[in-house]
Amino acid sequence: AQELNNTYAELKASNETIRAQAEAMQELSLRDELTGLHNRRYFNQQFRLMHHQAIRYQDSLALALGDIDNFKQINDRFSHHIGDAVLKQVAVLMQKEIREADVLARYGGEEFVILMAHTDKRQAEGLIDRIRAKVEAWPWHQLASELHVTISFGISDKLDSDLGHSMLVEADNRLYQAKDLGRNRVCV
Repeated sequence: AQELNNTYAELKASNETIRAQAEAMQELSLRDELTGLHNRRYFNQQFRLMHHQAIRYQDSLALALGDIDNFKQINDRFSHHIGDAVLKQVAVLMQKEIREADVLARYGGEEFVILMAHTDKRQAEGLIDRIRAKVEAWPWHQLASELHVTISFGISDKLDSDLGHSMLVEADNRLYQAKDLGRNRVCV
């Protein structure tokens, strides 16, 4: 009987270890390794859910798509190591500004996305412009002499019943508008 109890205890501990490892792997699959932010997979899951809820409950939802200005030139001029440090610092600056309920993710190379529930595009513009200003004002010369970093954003609160496709397209179009107008700005 004692041997059976020991075997049961060992199996239980082994199952708990496997469960903990599976949970850790799940979390890793939803995080960007470099910045520690959520990744595009996590964003897509949350976006579908939040978009559906906003439409169902006739609530507002804003999406901001941001892109570090001239990031390729930062990598080319200062090195990929400095480029990585810039990505990490921008992530930290953004995390300090967003609300707990917001979803911040690294969307691609130097692109970030922020989902803001219960927020229209004008409310989002205030938050996103604060982020833009914080990025511009941060002492980038601490990373590399003559380094200056800015970021541009496009914002949308367009809620169509197309699973969010038009919202992403509109935010991307506003981002390109910000780039075309000279960068380091927020377009709504």
